[in-house]
Amino acid sequence: MPPICRIISLIPCAERIRFTNSGSEATLHAIRLCRAVTGKDKILRFTGHFHGYHEMTFIGGHPPREELDRASRYRESPGIPEPMAQFIIAVPFNDLDTVARVLEQQAHEIATVILEPVNFNSGGIPPQPGYLEGLRELTRKHNVLLFFDEIQTSFKKSPGGAQEDFGVIPDLCTIGKALGGGLPLSAICGPAEWMDQFKPTGEVQHSGTFNAPLPNILGGLAFCNTITTSSFYPNLLARADRFYQGLTKMIARLDVPVQVPYYGARFGLIMGLNHPPVSYEEVLGHRKDLMLDFVHACYQRGVYVHDYGGAACHHGFSIAHSNTDLDLALHVFEDALASIKDRF
Repeated sequence: MPPICRIISLIPCAERIRFTNSGSEATLHAIRLCRAVTGKDKILRFTGHFHGYHEMTFIGGHPPREELDRASRYRESPGIPEPMAQFIIAVPFNDLDTVARVLEQQAHEIATVILEPVNFNSGGIPPQPGYLEGLRELTRKHNVLLFFDEIQTSFKKSPGGAQEDFGVIPDLCTIGKALGGGLPLSAICGPAEWMDQFKPTGEVQHSGTFNAPLPNILGGLAFCNTITTSSFYPNLLARADRFYQGLTKMIARLDVPVQVPYYGARFGLIMGLNHPPVSYEEVLGHRKDLMLDFVHACYQRGVYVHDYGGAACHHGFSIAHSNTDLDLALHVFEDALASIKDRF
């Protein structure tokens, strides 16, 4: 087995892996596989989750409040054909009853339930207790594939991703970002019986000139060798705990309504909410204007924070960030929040 295939031993659902370059490519091909395996066309997805910029998933993810009632029809960019929406069913995250109702009525049309197990693209909303377990039970009951899009959650807290941490094993998953050690690399992971449906052993097309180029694979190998050392995750998570404790105390000291969901080395900043949100619909109360002002205040003080157009989204750090770096970020965050405190 090539050394890079150690990933198979790290990811619980993986018996086979297929490499691509980006998260969008990975989810595109994985969804095609789900449809081929099941013979069904529709996708059940969750509002507030992001699964790439292609037509298979860039519908129903982040509708504005006035479009929530027709989220499944909401196209997130010009250029997406309206007929593509017929294949999307978008429902709120952390609402198991709605999933159960939809599957009871439409499972015969639904190939897969796809989700971020931790909803980083709405600021880092965690699954409620029992939610992932409930999805696993419902999808098995209705013969629908459970698909964890772990492009964001993979390797942030443990080698096996959210499926290892929460103890819920999906049928398929996608992983990426950190995987390449700084180079473009993502992967589709799943059991042999379905992954072997890809060509050349099967009929599902997956090919690309730049899939698994040697430099990127070497980056992935270096990454895998690094995260499997005994000290990697204890060091990373100790820094994370120290940082989040400092951030939580600072927000309490300033007495501002800012929520900081976090998971491993990634976290969100949600402005103007007095309670931790459990869904994208609640995150719509986030103050984009304050977020943009906070980001710009951080720029002026020498710390880069991605603005996401002011949306509540995800931020993070890596093992390369020392406690000194994180302390600087905390100092700047406090000064920046203090500068806009009167506007909350």
